[in-house]
Amino acid sequence: MTPKEIQILQRACQVARIDASKIKPENPFTKSGSTATLLQAAVGEFAPEQAAKWRCEAGGGLSVQTLSEIQAGGDLSDAAMNDLWLHDHQFVADRRREQSSAVEKQLAWLDAEADKKRRAREGDKAVETVGLIKLPFGVAFLTNTIGTLKTHTVDGGKRGCA
Repeated sequence: MTPKEIQILQRACQVARIDASKIKPENPFTKSGSTATLLQAAVGEFAPEQAAKWRCEAGGGLSVQTLSEIQAGGDLSDAAMNDLWLHDHQFVADRRREQSSAVEKQLAWLDAEADKKRRAREGDKAVETVGLIKLPFGVAFLTNTIGTLKTHTVDGGKRGCA
């Protein structure tokens, strides 16, 4: 077993609450019994790519039905997709990459939408001006969507700007 496989098996023992000192460093999919079933389920849960590899090493593989659907070139049934997930580590890796990419795209979209909402609510300080309010004595207020007020003289007098 590689160090990575040993680490996965150790984690599976922790997840399944099995004493790792009583487990040999062997493919759990070559074993049967309740302990092996717990380890297999744990590995399949957090390391599905490794679980698919170990299933194949233990003699498992794709069903004839799945192979037939793949060769036909059409859409795969749910059963075929599940069979690929269980027995093809490359398929598992590809699907996980796709899911990760989809999540990243969704997070980027959400971030952009939140930014749009913030800008709509608070405005862009650099450009968004709402209006000019004229007051007596030649003083005007220039307001923006954030609510910041800037005073300006409008009669050419020397009353200054704040």
